[in-house]
Parts: sequence; C-alpha cells; structure tokens
Amino acid sequence: MRLAALLSLTLMVSTGIAGETPVPVAENLRQAMALSRFLALGLREDPAAGDRFGIAGLNVSTENGTGSLTIQQIQVTRGGKTTLLSGIKLAGPMVVNDAYINNPIGGLLTAVVKKGEIRIDKIEQGTAAKPTQGSPQGAKDVVVKINAGAFDCTLSYGFVGAKATGTIAYDPATRKLVVTIASVSAGIPIGLDKIFQELANTLTFDWSIVSKPTVTLAFDEMFR
Repeated sequence: MRLAALLSLTLMVSTGIAGETPVPVAENLRQAMALSRFLALGLREDPAAGDRFGIAGLNVSTENGTGSLTIQQIQVTRGGKTTLLSGIKLAGPMVVNDAYINNPIGGLLTAVVKKGEIRIDKIEQGTAAKPTQGSPQGAKDVVVKINAGAFDCTLSYGFVGAKATGTIAYDPATRKLVVTIASVSAGIPIGLDKIFQELANTLTFDWSIVSKPTVTLAFDEMFR
C-alpha cells in the first residue's frame, strides 16, 4: 500500500520555506554543504543563516505483511557542520491498522523495534574547512538487526569493522525513539565517552537528546 498523502506531506515539510522545489539529492558531502540553504524544520532565519535539515526520496510502503521505509538522503547542517546520510532502509513485519494509518512512520517503528532491520549505506561528516568525505573517517555499511527491543549493529568505520549492542524502544504516545547503547567494540572495547561526544556533536537539533547511555529522537515529529 503506497501512502500518497504521507509522501505529499513529506514534500511540503522537506521544502519548508525554501519554496516549492524539493530538497535535491547531493552527489557528495561538499554538495550537501552547498545545498544547506534548503530548509525543513520551521526555522525563522533566512535560509543563508546556517542550520538546515532536509530529506530527499522518502517512501513508506507495505507489501505481503512487511513494512518498509526508504530515504535516499538526509542532509543536516548545524553550527557549520554538515552530516549526510545516504541509502537509509527500515523494514519489519507490519500490520496495517488504525494506529498505522494515523501515524505510518510511528507504526513502522513500533514494528521494527520488535523485530526488524535498519540499514544505512553511508554516513559522512565535515565542515567547509575540513570535509571528511572520501576520508577513512566516514561510517558505511551500517546494519542494525533488532529482536524484541535488543539490537546488534555492525558497521565499517574507515578501515575498521565495529560492532555495537544495546536496546531500542519507540513510544507511540510521545513519538520518541530511544536508543540505549550498551557496548561498542572494534576488536577491543571502545569507551562510550568518546562515542557520546561524537553523537552529541552530530545530533544537535531540538528533537534529539544525547545523554549517556541513551539517544532520544523525536523521530517523526516532522511528519505530523
């Protein structure tokens, strides 16, 4: 089932005060920085002022009992730093009911945290002065497998393979996604202090809270 109404709303949100033109897909991190004038979270400043959020290529669908959400790109610019996430996919067993119709993304998240999978092809970060695009610092091939609220995550960070474990929960009443990180390792355990310092530097919008050992996201507030 395709949710045309949700997609139309998403286009309205992702364009924001940037006008009627949808947020374009960036070919690389430098281009995403240049495109940060496209706005999508009700900020009152002129688009040239800085903080930006945009989504390109979002689709929510259900087929044969499986729900899926795909996002071509998420572009975030905050405090002169840009994060570009490419190739995002969520999937899990899905029952189409009133709760799902009223809040499709929340319904899918509810299903995914019970049993599902999240994939992100690539995460890039940088500033105009020091982009990390193309460097070994970017994360890629992120795979999060979830079962009964517990998750295992694998990813490549530069030339190193890493793994994280923890729990994940979604509250439909508050529309908040809470991720609790239990451990991170790359052959050897990695202290969570460094991990949360990097997360706090990246997730700095009003709809996110980074507080060791949890990350809370008002994930779908923008789609209300």
